[in-house]
Amino acid sequence: MDAQQQNIQTKRYTLNKPEDANIEFIDLIQANWNAEKIVLAFIQINPGGASPEGLTEQLFDGRLVSQIAITWPHLVRIKELFDKMIRENKEAVIDATTTAFKNSDGGENNE
Repeated sequence: MDAQQQNIQTKRYTLNKPEDANIEFIDLIQANWNAEKIVLAFIQINPGGASPEGLTEQLFDGRLVSQIAITWPHLVRIKELFDKMIRENKEAVIDATTTAFKNSDGGENNE
């Protein structure tokens, strides 16, 4: 196996291990589109509640976590996937959220 083949296999292996991916929460999704594709920008607003050094909150709205482009057929498949996820998990999510709020003291101690 030459170096190029080994490099390709390494990239494949890395892509097939989601637990190795960097996962970040996002607060906002912005979309731009044309007849060929949709570009989704995933933005984290004031990550960690703090602005970078030297910038005030008024100058810093957030940071771009990731940006992806998809075709319209992919968007339809993703929409169908999201609809299925919501249908199949709706009750469990409502129950978990309700339980979390019932067990919360209002969040005053979390600030």
